[in-house]
Amino acid sequence: MSLFTIVEGDASKLVSVMQAIVTDVDKGLVYAAKYLPDAAALAELLFPAQAAAIAAGTSVALNVTSLIQNAVAEVEQKSALIPSNLTGDQKSADVLQIISTTVISELATLKITANTAYVQSLIDAICAILNIPSTVAA
Repeated sequence: MSLFTIVEGDASKLVSVMQAIVTDVDKGLVYAAKYLPDAAALAELLFPAQAAAIAAGTSVALNVTSLIQNAVAEVEQKSALIPSNLTGDQKSADVLQIISTTVISELATLKITANTAYVQSLIDAICAILNIPSTVAA
């Protein structure tokens, strides 16, 4: 029996199911955020010339790093919630689609000429760091 069979004829049931899914995704993102590396430290690795502004919390580089990191977490959460067997490359392409325009625009304010290949390299770098196993204290 599919979801559509269950809610057939009653749109309010579909809305209720979708609201529950969104709530679960939001909870998952909040939980996942606890385990994400510090965005400022990550931004300093990716944009060392912006270190002082990053430390002051005023750098666009910090915003870009946070945006990418959160998009990666969101796509991973979505992929886990709705088992889709997406490959890493497919998830990365999804992240790129979500954030590329904004990141390119933001980086232009730092006088960094970026294209989708550059943004993809930032996504790849952040994913590589996120994939490093870490020890979580119990």
